[in-house]
Amino acid sequence: MTGKRRTRDPDVWTSLASAWPDLKCEREVARDIRSIADRVILRAGESLNHSVPYHPVVQKDIGLDRYRAICLCFLLFARDSFDALTRLLAARLPVQAKALTRALFEANIELIYISAKPADRALKFATFLPAAEKRYQDAVGRFAPHLVDPKRKEKVDAEYEPVRGLHGDAKGQPRRTWCGMTFEQLCKHAEKIAQGWGSLYPLLWVGHSGYVHASPLAVLQYDPGNPKEMRTKAADDPVVASGDLLAGSYLLFAVTWITDKAFSLGFDKKLSDWRHSVERLAADLGNTCGERLVDG
Repeated sequence: MTGKRRTRDPDVWTSLASAWPDLKCEREVARDIRSIADRVILRAGESLNHSVPYHPVVQKDIGLDRYRAICLCFLLFARDSFDALTRLLAARLPVQAKALTRALFEANIELIYISAKPADRALKFATFLPAAEKRYQDAVGRFAPHLVDPKRKEKVDAEYEPVRGLHGDAKGQPRRTWCGMTFEQLCKHAEKIAQGWGSLYPLLWVGHSGYVHASPLAVLQYDPGNPKEMRTKAADDPVVASGDLLAGSYLLFAVTWITDKAFSLGFDKKLSDWRHSVERLAADLGNTCGERLVDG
């Protein structure tokens, strides 16, 4: 971290207001949570810079410093995913935005699980990177061996060796996940740690799966009878946009909250205020969706 505040393009909120004029409250909540996330990132980055030179994948035991750095990495990922989500909604591309809502949900669940045993699980998460790169390298070798760079393969193999005992299976091959669980199992563990979050799995992970992939759920949102318009049937539906803007805001809030707690920065009171705002708006959204189902 450089300590410099990252500037935002103000036009994204103007564009969002133009695309979805009915979502004034949702936009205000999203913008404020986004602003708090930036302040937490700035303060957290300064805190790490004042401790030790750091990269989260280092092997030596540095305990909670690693956990705090992992939290900040998650928040940076969530911040940028949220920015991309708002830009897609501003461009009236709600189908594509749902992929980012799911990514934000995944980040939230992973960090909730890590936060229950911060030092141990942050170590396991951080040191899985060489295993993930080894899995990728092995897949390239199986399906496209002509693309394998021998020097790169040698480097990947060497970096995987020290973590083979932690992340390798009985044959020494890298496991599929850092935690040894499917994402559904991870959500069940997260539900025990923070009630209400893991239970969102059917809605935000399974429900959004079809939008991440080129499934009929995503592809057939387009109207072949009106190809010049080049927008989906949901492109003018404020309920669809409101749902993803609120979900994205709440998920960014959650990652920001955990990072704030890890660094003891003191933004939790402000975050609590916006949590209630998001929950209230989400309840209103749920009622609206229910009325539509009844009317339909």
